[in-house]
Amino acid sequence: MYSSNTNVLLNIEEHIWGNTAMKLYISVVIGTGPCDRLTRSKMASRWGDLGEIRIALLGKTGVGKSHLGNNLLQQNAFGVYAGFGKSGSLCSLYAERKLDDHTNLFVVDTPGLFDTRQPNEKTKKEIVRSIALAAPGPFVYIFVIAIGRFTKEEVDTIDILQEILGDDVINHVIIVFTRKEDLGDMLINDFVLKSPPGLRNLIQKCHQRFAFINNKGNQASLKAETSYIFDLIHKTIEDNKHVYFTNRMYQDAEQILNERSQEIQKEVDRSIRELRQKRISLENRGNVDTLKAQLLAIDSEIAAKNHMQPKKRAKEELLQQDSSLLGNVLDRMKSAWRSFTTVFH
Repeated sequence: MYSSNTNVLLNIEEHIWGNTAMKLYISVVIGTGPCDRLTRSKMASRWGDLGEIRIALLGKTGVGKSHLGNNLLQQNAFGVYAGFGKSGSLCSLYAERKLDDHTNLFVVDTPGLFDTRQPNEKTKKEIVRSIALAAPGPFVYIFVIAIGRFTKEEVDTIDILQEILGDDVINHVIIVFTRKEDLGDMLINDFVLKSPPGLRNLIQKCHQRFAFINNKGNQASLKAETSYIFDLIHKTIEDNKHVYFTNRMYQDAEQILNERSQEIQKEVDRSIRELRQKRISLENRGNVDTLKAQLLAIDSEIAAKNHMQPKKRAKEELLQQDSSLLGNVLDRMKSAWRSFTTVFH
């Protein structure tokens, strides 16, 4: 009779050699066979059905989480070196880029759940902030682990995530191992099969959804490795029938953001009406040529306000240190504080 660890090992081994996604990974990243371009093309064509792909990055501070986000976004959106903010204080951030004409990639860089330098109350506040930023809910959580730095705390992270958000969140989690360069000549399958039992169990718990990346690799390797991660994101979304993860916390945050967005839109509409009235008053003075610069300035301001996105402005307000909007979210989520207290104390 096999032990539970042996069963996990056999399941992982079967997954590595039998899973189509891993075959694609080996083909594209390791270079042992031709790329299945048809499969990639079909997956890429589905971006248009999603509109916005919301991704939340999870992991300890210093594992390359922000660096991974930058590589996926193809921009230096997140601070790469330790901490959130210049002083190392926690501050959840987000950034986005267009994947095609119809789809945005929206990435939230969350606080390190086990950054012991931070008081628990601050950590809780930042978790709520990151939940609000990802509202109405992420399609995928990327759990980032650095090769060579695996700890029991990281084994516990998924349990904590489930305690905070619910058991079903595991269906949306993928694992990305950073520092792939530290593998040296070791094959990926050897690394996984020889990993500690805790890590193998974690991979099994996430249904063997994992990838590797060298965040400091050359352009060609980064392109191949991020392409595979996007393929894995697609597969996870498809497995969940294109439904993002959500629960009462995300829904409450979304409701508050929508309410604030409506307030912002009303403020913008009122401002535009005032600007138009100002323009009419200037025109009625006559001698429009002498007022041309003022009229152009008003037209430019009206155009800018018409292009303003209320929802985006509301999310920007969440990033302010003393955000009253974040306070509203916290008040709405009072029922969740008991869960936070259980998890962190």
